[in-house]
Amino acid sequence: MALDCANEAISFLKDSRAQPEALTFSKTLYNKGVILFNNENFQDAIEWLKMSCTALELVQDSTGVKEKQSRSYRVLSLAYMETKQYEKALSAIEASITHFPSSDSLFVRTKLYYLLQRETEAQESLFECLSHSNTSVQMGLGICEFAATHRLVCVYYSFHFVFSLSFL
Repeated sequence: MALDCANEAISFLKDSRAQPEALTFSKTLYNKGVILFNNENFQDAIEWLKMSCTALELVQDSTGVKEKQSRSYRVLSLAYMETKQYEKALSAIEASITHFPSSDSLFVRTKLYYLLQRETEAQESLFECLSHSNTSVQMGLGICEFAATHRLVCVYYSFHFVFSLSFL
C-alpha cells in the first residue's frame, strides 16, 4: 500500500514538475530504502531506492543533487548485489558513477566486475579507483585486501607503487 502511494506521488511530481518537493520526497524514499537495506529486506529496499532515483531525476541541477543521485544509485546497486541481480547492479552503479564518480562507487563496480568474472574490467576499475582524487588510505587498504583475496596481484603492486609515490 505504501509503495502504491509513493508511486502516485512520483506520478504527481512528474506531472507538476515540483522541484523542491521532488528533492524532499526523494530523501524520504532513500531513507526508507536504507532502513529496509539495513534490515536485510533487499527486495523492498530495491523498490524504494528505485523510486528515490526516479524522484531525483526530476530535480534540475540543484546543489548537491548529483551526489545524492550517485548515493541512491550506489545503495540500489548494493541491494541488487545482495539479491544476486548482478547485471542490474552494474547498471545502477554505472548510473551512480555517471552522476558523481566517487571511489566508493568505483570500488562497488570493481566488485561487480569480479562477480561477473570480468577480471580485466575489474582490474581497470581498481586502477581507476586507486587514481581517484578522493581515494583515502583506508579505501586503498581495502583495495589491497580485495586484490590479495581475489588474486588480483598486479593491482596490489600498482597500489603499492602509487601509495609509495604519494609520500615522496
